Amino acid sequence: MRRNLTKAVSASIDVTTGAIYRYYANKEALFDALVSEPAEEFFNEYKTYSEKFSKQELDRQLTTLPHLADKPSGEIEVLMKYIYEHYDAFKLIACCSVGTKYENYIERLTEIETKSGTVLVHLLKKENRMTVDMDDTLIHIISNTIFTGIFEIISHDNNTKDAEKHINALYDFYTAGWYEILGIK
Repeated sequence: MRRNLTKAVSASIDVTTGAIYRYYANKEALFDALVSEPAEEFFNEYKTYSEKFSKQELDRQLTTLPHLADKPSGEIEVLMKYIYEHYDAFKLIACCSVGTKYENYIERLTEIETKSGTVLVHLLKKENRMTVDMDDTLIHIISNTIFTGIFEIISHDNNTKDAEKHINALYDFYTAGWYEILGIK
C-alpha cells in the first residue's frame, strides 16, 4: 500500500505524481507532511495527560481509572475523538508507516503508558497493597497491547460508532485485567 501513497495522494487532488515531487523530496517527506501535525499533537497530549495522572496520589489514580472512558469527556473518549477527527493521518500510521519515522509510533505511545503503569505498580507495592509480583516487562507488554488494539480498530476502517463501541469494550477489558492482576476489587 505504501508504494501507492504518492499515486493515491496525487489522484485525490487531481495532479500528477511528478507535481507532488516538486513539493516533496520523496515519499517519506510526503508521509511526514500528511501525518506529523496530528501524530505529534496526539503524542504530546497523551504524554501530558499520562504525566498528570501519574502525579496523583495512589487512591486518586485508582478512583480515576474506571472513569477514563466516561462520556462525554472521559480521557479515552477525547483521545478517540481526536483520532477520528484526523482519521486519515492515523490510518496512514496504522497501515503504511514502515520505513518512516512513524513506524515506531505505537512503541513511543507504549513507553508513555508503561511509565504510568510502572508508577502505579510501584505505589501499590510501596503501600503493600499489591500481592502479585508484576515486573516492568509485563507492564510494557500490557501497555503495548492497548495501543496495538487501538490501532487495530483504525486499520479495520471502523466507522465512528463502531470504533467507539470497540474502544469502550477494549478499555473495559483492560481495566478489568489491570484490576485483576493488581488485586484491586
